[in-house]
Amino acid sequence: MLRSGEHPVALTHGDLNEMNILVDPASGKITGVVDWAEASFQPFGFALYALDNALGSMGPSGWEYFDNADYLRDEFWSTFSKLVGGAVRV
Repeated sequence: MLRSGEHPVALTHGDLNEMNILVDPASGKITGVVDWAEASFQPFGFALYALDNALGSMGPSGWEYFDNADYLRDEFWSTFSKLVGGAVRV
């Protein structure tokens, strides 16, 4: 299905996580993205598997989701769907 041509191809970072996103501490705005060693062209949205990395953190007893993780996930997909012009999540 991914190679069927249904999805446009896009440049994918390959290791997009909080350590590779530079943020201005004063404004909170993203100022850059580093570590493009794993970059490649993939079907659009292919790298969204890592979304959950932004919805929690590793604690003393293992991975713990933030209390509002479900809300944040829903907001992400709602906004993403509006930006790409249609329903994208099943």
